[in-house]
Amino acid sequence: MQPGTYSYDEPQVPAAKHAGVLAASSANAPLVELEQNIDVNVEGLFKPSREVVDAYGQTHLTTIRRIGSLNLTSGVVGVRDFAMDPWRIAPLARRIKPGRYPVTVVEVLGQVAAIKVEIDPAATPASWFAAATIRNQHFAPVDLGAAAIFDVAGFIKMSAGHKQDLFSEHRIGTVGGPTACLVSMLEPDDALVVTSGSRDSGYPSYWGVDDGGQIVSLVVDFLVLARIHQHEVAINWNADLLGSPILSAELAQLGLSVTLIQNSEGEIVVAVVGNPDEIGVTLVAADGRPNFKSQMVVRSGNTRSHVFTGDIESLTTIHLAIYGGYSN
Repeated sequence: MQPGTYSYDEPQVPAAKHAGVLAASSANAPLVELEQNIDVNVEGLFKPSREVVDAYGQTHLTTIRRIGSLNLTSGVVGVRDFAMDPWRIAPLARRIKPGRYPVTVVEVLGQVAAIKVEIDPAATPASWFAAATIRNQHFAPVDLGAAAIFDVAGFIKMSAGHKQDLFSEHRIGTVGGPTACLVSMLEPDDALVVTSGSRDSGYPSYWGVDDGGQIVSLVVDFLVLARIHQHEVAINWNADLLGSPILSAELAQLGLSVTLIQNSEGEIVVAVVGNPDEIGVTLVAADGRPNFKSQMVVRSGNTRSHVFTGDIESLTTIHLAIYGGYSN
């Protein structure tokens, strides 16, 4: 079987691969520390009637809703878009005890803001760790708007036809469909499917761990309530800077180097060296507008080159937005 080709009635993942997929997760997999600039504040995230102000200045209140119990029959957990290609699925590295676990969601503005699976409802998390996959990633990919937490054994054994039937039966991803619902892949209620926050992206998941080092909860955060922290740098542009590293004390303190060139096709290329994954670049014209169209971003080593089209003669400011984490 090749990626993207599936029989309607056969398992999504060939039977010969099932044992290997499930064996990749371990009850002893190490816990992965979260980045220092992240404050998950799960207690605040699931606080009922939390006030949220929308883009129009209107205030809305969060609601907390118990969905039911998620049936994790194998203890191998998947967190990803339910509709994405199952090829090379990457379960969470840490395997948990099989069981049925209560699920709660927090909702606001018609969106699911976060999911919490209570592995031990009587315990209180003392610390939070990244719920990393076997590929050491803890941002769940969501490309088709149907984020899910599911039992991996059921997911890989489910046929493509049955998955398609689940989407139709539960109106997943449809206008007026449920924001969150339990569905049955192989066993009853062995998957939870939700609308994924406000857009497709990658969303962080966390393990809650008690004082004894035991995992007691799993949270997926769609960042609807998060306050994103960023440091902004404005570089005043003049033609003398073309082709040479732009020097400033602020950039040096941030460990960054920025160079702007114009390539043979007349495109403007802003090369950022240092921590390029965490930086957005905007070019601003003399009229104060971002009149330059971003074409692509090319990565090479620790350099990320942002390519724009536009009239370089009208350029006045290079604006950098440097990601500094988030808090709930």
